[in-house]
Amino acid sequence: MANCKKPLESALKTIVFFLISQPLIYLLQVPFSWQGWGLFQYYGHWFVLTLCTFPAAFIGWYIKKKNWFSLLILSPILVLLTLICEDGVRHLMHSFPNLLIMVLFCIAQVLIYLYTFTDKLPQKLVGALVPIITVAVMVLSPENVDFSTSQFLPDEPVLTENAVVSVVDTNVINLTVLSLEIVKKMICHN
Repeated sequence: MANCKKPLESALKTIVFFLISQPLIYLLQVPFSWQGWGLFQYYGHWFVLTLCTFPAAFIGWYIKKKNWFSLLILSPILVLLTLICEDGVRHLMHSFPNLLIMVLFCIAQVLIYLYTFTDKLPQKLVGALVPIITVAVMVLSPENVDFSTSQFLPDEPVLTENAVVSVVDTNVINLTVLSLEIVKKMICHN
């Protein structure tokens, strides 16, 4: 992107790269995946993201101008890297040194991007505020974790609170319903 002369050239080269590389990645994974050719069911999502690379690369080309607009373009990446780093720090606190390299890498990327894509000190300082504000918002907002899901694995029996057990012959019945906690205990003890 940075080597291109015009933003349209950057956008075209980027989308062609992804239009070629994404299907090739799926083709290389087909023989090694238990899903085989069914793996391509996920390509629709990536194809939409590939189409998004055209406007993203067009706009991203302007980052090399090293002005305030460059900082505005860079800001979402700074926020994303900060969020990834913040999540890594949460895991790092519970299982040190897991994810330590990832956390250091994210911090280094933020600093390198600010150094590379901004020229003036005021731009660098405003750019440094983006991760600081992101961390402040994350610290002040509680983390809500939702463990519910509406998708189940194929061929997996699903028992919900609305499940109904009916018996055809009341003389012959043997029913066992185990909670997830009991199953976990049984697996751990065996």
